[in-house]
Amino acid sequence: MAIEFRYRNGELVCVGDHVSSVAGRPGVVTEIILPETEIAKQFSCLGGGVMIIEDWDGVSSPRILAATDFDWDDISLVKRKLN
Repeated sequence: MAIEFRYRNGELVCVGDHVSSVAGRPGVVTEIILPETEIAKQFSCLGGGVMIIEDWDGVSSPRILAATDFDWDDISLVKRKLN
């Protein structure tokens, strides 16, 4: 089952994206979690999600956003990883 996650502006979420996360924290998308996989079960997001590593004043902190989370409204793309 293919699933796509998109920012509020409609752009596709990709691994490596630099984002402004909840409360304006900088972060990097590190993983797209596919639905119904073992990792989705481990993170309680059976419908899939996105892992963002946020910078909290020099401390890296993971955030998992499930497909249904309201926090998606607070996530925006800052720059795309160059290949």
